[in-house]
Amino acid sequence: YLTIRIIKFLGWLGDMGPGVFFLLSGLTLTMSALSKPLKPIDFYRKRLLRIYPLYIVIHLIILVVANAWFKWDIHFFSVPTLLSLLGLRFTGTLFFYINPSWWFIWAIIQMYIFFPFLLILLKKKGIMVFLFITFSITILSRLFGILDLIHSRNLYFWMTGIFAGTRLFEFTFGIYLGY
Repeated sequence: YLTIRIIKFLGWLGDMGPGVFFLLSGLTLTMSALSKPLKPIDFYRKRLLRIYPLYIVIHLIILVVANAWFKWDIHFFSVPTLLSLLGLRFTGTLFFYINPSWWFIWAIIQMYIFFPFLLILLKKKGIMVFLFITFSITILSRLFGILDLIHSRNLYFWMTGIFAGTRLFEFTFGIYLGY
């Protein structure tokens, strides 16, 4: 009985990992952005050059291994594969496509798209208003999922980050800490 409880506890700790990464991403992005002027286009270009080359290489390795070794029926030029290569995992069938842990890429892409504007919001409105707005967005996003007011068939996908608003406060609290 104790062994089962320990295993469950370790599983829940593993589930907290993405939240910690969202927080640390917001923290480090903000610390970096405050050291020099932030231009959204430069920010996006830098993120693309840092994230996508490695993501694409790993993707291609997994695709080759999956097809050659495991004999999965995954086609390199299918729409789901191409969307996955772009990091676009915005539907239930794409969310865990090929590698379930890659759901995180879609969530972090959404966070990065809004980061420059979130930082501007923080600077213009102040800490309390910033935290209130982003916390409210997170709570309302989650509430929409719980009340079944969303189009996702799976509440787990919604709460995990198929729409990053459900995880926004974790990211923006990191922005606040970095600020």
